[in-house]
Amino acid sequence: MPTSPASALPLVDLPCRVLTLPEHTTFLEAACTHPKWRARTIYVPVTSESHPEACGLYALDLDLNTVSRVADLPGGALYYGCKVTPDGQLYVCRAGVSGEPGTILAIDLSAEVPTARTLVELPAPAQPNDLDIDLKKGKFYVATNDQRFDALTERGQVLNTLDIAARGGGRVYVVDLNAPAPAAEVYARGLRAVAGIAVVRRDAAVWVSELHNLVRIPLVHPAARTRVSAFDARLLADNLDAVGDELVFPYYREIPGSQAAILQSRVLARIFYGLIKVSGAGSTEPAPSGTASDVFEDIRFARYNLRTWTLSEHRLRPDVPDFDGHCTHVEKVGSSLVFINYIKRDVLIADASRLFGATS
Repeated sequence: MPTSPASALPLVDLPCRVLTLPEHTTFLEAACTHPKWRARTIYVPVTSESHPEACGLYALDLDLNTVSRVADLPGGALYYGCKVTPDGQLYVCRAGVSGEPGTILAIDLSAEVPTARTLVELPAPAQPNDLDIDLKKGKFYVATNDQRFDALTERGQVLNTLDIAARGGGRVYVVDLNAPAPAAEVYARGLRAVAGIAVVRRDAAVWVSELHNLVRIPLVHPAARTRVSAFDARLLADNLDAVGDELVFPYYREIPGSQAAILQSRVLARIFYGLIKVSGAGSTEPAPSGTASDVFEDIRFARYNLRTWTLSEHRLRPDVPDFDGHCTHVEKVGSSLVFINYIKRDVLIADASRLFGATS
């Protein structure tokens, strides 16, 4: 019987605690912080499909153990990756549903009443998944996927995944914040399904997770990109956090090897896309929130060293009830790691000083 790559990861024992987001939270994807802006506060965009008025940006104070609402977010969408700058400018990915375009929202956290406004609209059918900022150049980069089918249904999710794999429907857009009217321009195209993105100036590159592998895209010559197969392709990587010389990211799911092979082959993906589209397979009802189709009990995450091109992988079994491994984001805050689980409203904070050393 084949060995599960997720089960083979070494177990690490880290003290954990949780902070809980509002009752009507139905979807979480990401979080962000910056050491020069309220260093011990982490910001989390909350989606509530059942109660749109509950959508909002929340601040979690890791010292005071408090959760507070910072700004309203428009309902009728899904909120994904976000980043905050040293002066408190926060940007968040808003994925449209029911044919609405994907947008990037901007929130000035230094304002008396922080308010979300649309900064840029992405060309259809691109929907944003994550973003990162090049502070030196005043640009941000957005990882997007073409979403030509309803992403809220099981059938739509399967067709989108195969369609992206078959056509290379993953893209990276760049937005110049210094422009009078910021607009999204294609920076890299023809990628597989993309999840996380990180600008690493010390490496002069943008790094992207393509679920099954990493991609290095040079800042100056994006066409000269390199695909890096650093981990088992059955594990799906999500958002990236650049920490010094490392990329830190979670694995949010494990899939069978046959499925991984299909999603890494344009020919096979095209065949299965056609079969499913013609057969009408898959539910067209909205997928229930707070659930996953698989069992993934422990948290799995990895650290990829950009100097040595080596990978360290970890498995965490948190000593808190009802928190599993469906984590789409991990953020380093001081010596803590903060984990976001897309089917939970609890945010897990782990003391990772034994991995990174004690830092403020």
